[in-house]
Amino acid sequence: MIFDLLKDFTDLLEAMPKEQSRYCILQLLNEAVRRDVQFIDRYPTTFFQCMWNTCWWYDCPEATAHYPADGWESSPPWAGDDSKLYQHLVRWRVEKQHAQRGLCWFRSLRPPSSMLGSGLVSSLDSGISGVLSMSGSEELVATSESIIDVQTCKPVAKLGINGLVIDLAFSPVDDSVAVTEYSGTVSLWQVSSPAVGICLATLTDQVEKLTWLPDGKLLAGATRSGGVYLWNPACHQEVIQIPGRRDTINYSIAASPDSRLIAVSRQGGEICLFDVAEHKLVREYHTGYGDVLGIMFTAADTLIGITRNSFILTWSFKEADGRFVLPNDYGPFTNVAFSRDGRWVAASCASQTDCDVVQVWNVQSQKRIFLRKRDAGKISSIVLSSEGNKLIVKSEQKFEIWSIGNSAETVMSCWNHQAYITDLKRSPDGSIIATASAEGIIHLWDSTSGDLLQRVKCGGQVMSVWFSTDGRAVGAFTSRELWWDIVSGNPTTPHLPALKDVNVEGAAPEWSVSMRNACMEAPSGDFPDNEFFAGFYDVVATETRTGRPSARLNGGLCKLVTLDQGRTIAGKRHQILYIFRLEFE
Repeated sequence: MIFDLLKDFTDLLEAMPKEQSRYCILQLLNEAVRRDVQFIDRYPTTFFQCMWNTCWWYDCPEATAHYPADGWESSPPWAGDDSKLYQHLVRWRVEKQHAQRGLCWFRSLRPPSSMLGSGLVSSLDSGISGVLSMSGSEELVATSESIIDVQTCKPVAKLGINGLVIDLAFSPVDDSVAVTEYSGTVSLWQVSSPAVGICLATLTDQVEKLTWLPDGKLLAGATRSGGVYLWNPACHQEVIQIPGRRDTINYSIAASPDSRLIAVSRQGGEICLFDVAEHKLVREYHTGYGDVLGIMFTAADTLIGITRNSFILTWSFKEADGRFVLPNDYGPFTNVAFSRDGRWVAASCASQTDCDVVQVWNVQSQKRIFLRKRDAGKISSIVLSSEGNKLIVKSEQKFEIWSIGNSAETVMSCWNHQAYITDLKRSPDGSIIATASAEGIIHLWDSTSGDLLQRVKCGGQVMSVWFSTDGRAVGAFTSRELWWDIVSGNPTTPHLPALKDVNVEGAAPEWSVSMRNACMEAPSGDFPDNEFFAGFYDVVATETRTGRPSARLNGGLCKLVTLDQGRTIAGKRHQILYIFRLEFE
């Protein structure tokens, strides 16, 4: 049902003139549905909750307390007198209060980590890392787990692969997907009949990277020994084997537009060029700029590559080589992807703040047109559409589709910690939540509004935080135990001893919280303290009297604490604090 609604949104937006006053609102609603479409499909009663927590925070007056006042390239959404999205959500809530009595849902007291309108158009839960490949039509994307429709973000087929996948490659001409596994198996799968694949080879010389020649007639694979294999999928056999010279890691493989040459980038900044017709290695380049993570041909005689440390390198077989540096302030690249014509390049960075960053540049101008921080685990693969307007990201926990505009504007985020949150505690009376981070800062939050009350600099990495018994001081351990007054933030000495575990309230709660998925459950008090593990769970609130699950959150949280007899919960994921309150209509 929810996917039918997405189709209706798509059809309506295509038919409606963009000048229409309601076009912007409908576009935002469409984006909001796509973000949680998989969760809503599983639990349709959470539809209102998902829409409220994403849409209401877009332009409500309360959002001003959670975002910086300056730094916007244009006015923030809540400024101005135009029609506001949050007003539609308020009217919807009033209607539901009259029409659907007894509704219980989790209301977020803090804005989402990615503001609506920031370009995140679709998101699917995905519990493992993996690789990506886009079909020639750009309508489908293959992952290590399934085939996903780009338009609806809905899995349409599951490949019957049993082993661990190293790399995969979509054919440029049909629905064939080539796969190489750690077992040494290279196989061919069809989206139309995904259950059974065809084995092309089982090799002791592991194939690490795959690519199709542009006409789709041959499949090429780069081996660990430095050589290249070519297969003819039509007759299911190897046709060419080109030996290499030394054993090392392969980062990328590309075929020239005329199918005459194959280039392989290898560890240490080495580029190997193979002649397909002559079956031999014809040239080696040593860049001198470190590992080249991605390469592609921009013409039959021109090769372009991007290094781990942000250099774009070009090799022309007729002219002098060139290089330039992309603007990047977020650490070494971990994954890169080119658009098919080489005009755009995307890269992910494992930033020092523990949340990966994705960026897109125009290669010719070296201008960055897209920059986003994420909170869904380490990125394992990215692909970029041919026009450079769509970026697909695969991480430990999510499969995401981002829309890229022609502006470098970074939507201001509400991330108040700049590094991984190491601990989270509530005050004895439950009115304040304290979070400590690896950057050496403690934040104190109002548990009712989600507002930031105080920011305390500790002078060193903080691994744990606690309150004094009277709740008037907050303590932490850096190289020694230190205390600060919660009102002024100044150093102090507590009048009462430390209360280092106040996550369980004395009275029996009216609501219990657990984290569940289809296979297992983590009961209250035993929440997984690892973002990757927690990503497999949903947070579920159960009424203690009846034992009936009444509300559910998409995605697990770590270091989760309960307040107000179980009606409010707080937890963290990476560097972001989440606070939710149970609402009853």
